Amino acid sequence: MAGIEPFTQVEGVKVYKGGEELRRAAAALSGPSLAPKPSLTAPLPPQQASHVDKTGHTSKTSSFNDRRDSRDQPDPAQPADPQSADFELVYNQGLTLQERASQAGGSTQGQLDLLKQACDKYHEAWQLQNSSHAALYNWGVALSDMAHLEKRTEEDAAYHCLLAAAEKYALSLFYSANNPQALNNWGLVLQELSTMRTPSERVLLVHQSVAKFRRAIRLRPEFDRACYNLGTVYYAHACSLQNEVQNPQANQEPLGSEPVSEAALRHTFSLAAQYILLSYVLQPAKDVYSKSLQVIKQLLPLPHLRAGQLLAIAPDSLDSVPEQWLVSLFVLDQSGFKTVAPQDQPYDQSSQSAAPAIQEANGNSDAQHTQQADKVNDKQQSASYQIELSDVACVKPCNDPSLPPGYAFWVSTHSRTQGFYFVAEVSEDAEGWIDALHMASFAAKQGRMQMLGKALATASGEQQYHSQPDRSSTALEAK
Repeated sequence: MAGIEPFTQVEGVKVYKGGEELRRAAAALSGPSLAPKPSLTAPLPPQQASHVDKTGHTSKTSSFNDRRDSRDQPDPAQPADPQSADFELVYNQGLTLQERASQAGGSTQGQLDLLKQACDKYHEAWQLQNSSHAALYNWGVALSDMAHLEKRTEEDAAYHCLLAAAEKYALSLFYSANNPQALNNWGLVLQELSTMRTPSERVLLVHQSVAKFRRAIRLRPEFDRACYNLGTVYYAHACSLQNEVQNPQANQEPLGSEPVSEAALRHTFSLAAQYILLSYVLQPAKDVYSKSLQVIKQLLPLPHLRAGQLLAIAPDSLDSVPEQWLVSLFVLDQSGFKTVAPQDQPYDQSSQSAAPAIQEANGNSDAQHTQQADKVNDKQQSASYQIELSDVACVKPCNDPSLPPGYAFWVSTHSRTQGFYFVAEVSEDAEGWIDALHMASFAAKQGRMQMLGKALATASGEQQYHSQPDRSSTALEAK
């Protein structure tokens, strides 16, 4: 009809050939988060650069000039602003004090005094230029450093320093929303806070911490530290839940409202292993990643990075009305994202169909998803997919009312820009697939598929899939 603009496809929104077009699809980033340090299983070593970086540089002893954030520097082509000059002076004083504290030996009190002075300078700088995300960011780092020092003797003071640091990171992100380093640091603070609270409060902080790390790696898939931190959050939380399951009498307050199932516990350990292996693939030279991989390698659904059931459209009914949705077993490894026959899977598949142990309540959507699967797959058919990781262009969660009940995500490829839709039974499962595809496809573009294959092959050659860590393994020494 004349005068009507042709429909332009939007990323993650389905295109319909007939009937009323539904255009309400939204991509959303979400996630959940952490728990305390366990005693039952071998702990993962903390990252070599676990001390919070001032500016996102990987060096722990970056120079004064390196730590300055160029986004807050004045444009030399513009006339000098007296207030801006005052801000630069005070802000740099804060950086200098913070640098002195990081290099100071001797008494803890001396370091605390320097960090308090640095915080005062950042506060003064922020009052001069309250849109400065760099001042807020480094203020948060100084408060985090203070918390680590205070925790040795004054846990209550450390707790309040961490709360203040979280506030500064949040405000920094208000002015610079896409700063992955601030998200990572905020996640670390929430992770630390979770170890200081009751079990019921801990679960909420775990959700929040995971959300920050997840957002960071989706903004910057090469950010191996955030990926590793996400894995350690899941691992620590799974160990805490394992402690609760194995010693129920010792826990006065459970970590969740519902008892944790063995399948959910296995799935949470598998999620942890996924992120730690991916961080190793990105930076195999880092000793901490290599050691951590040895701890978690038996938790993977080997010989794959990830595996589980998803609802997918039968390939021969793509772009047709009506579509035929089938439940199929998908795996992800160096050869791509593909379907396999159930009998080809050498591991315990029940562990891949349960909600992770930090899965939020989602009403009866799981039952709806199961009913839908029974309805669309009553002939025991299976879709057949093979998507090369180098062909993946974009992976996003989506919310389209035309899709079956559950938690959907959209995979766009270079060869098929309209993409493919998949539906998981629980939200955390969908988020795990999104992260795995996002990170693995980035690794493929960086030419790291051989490293992924080597990591999976090495692990699978040594032992088969285990549902939980080997309790006999020795603790890894922290660096």
